[in-house]
Amino acid sequence: MNLAARAISRRTIASSRPVLGKVFELGDKSEINGILQESPNLLVDFHASWCGPCKMMDPWLKNVISNEDDVNLLKIDVDEFEDISLDFQVRAMPTVVFMKNGDEVNRFVGARDESGIKEFIVNSMER
Repeated sequence: MNLAARAISRRTIASSRPVLGKVFELGDKSEINGILQESPNLLVDFHASWCGPCKMMDPWLKNVISNEDDVNLLKIDVDEFEDISLDFQVRAMPTVVFMKNGDEVNRFVGARDESGIKEFIVNSMER
């Protein structure tokens, strides 16, 4: 069982077909399994409301994802979901994790501009 599945409640949301290019803001811990099912390729943004670089990067992440057909974005507030952040070993913000089929394949810590985010996605997709 992968790290995300162990860390999160067992509730799942059935989906007949993945919907990609969407932005999810985690509102309830039980939603994550459904989001993972809908998102074979998922960019997870661990952020905080008080984090300046997180605020700076937010529109860039959303813009990149809005133009991506193969990747969804899940935004997780580290203060609201501290247990999930600990399970993913998030120690600084922003931390962005790329997941394929529920498994982490790549991550970066610190702010990147739009072109840096695109490059990270391309490199992660190739893994």
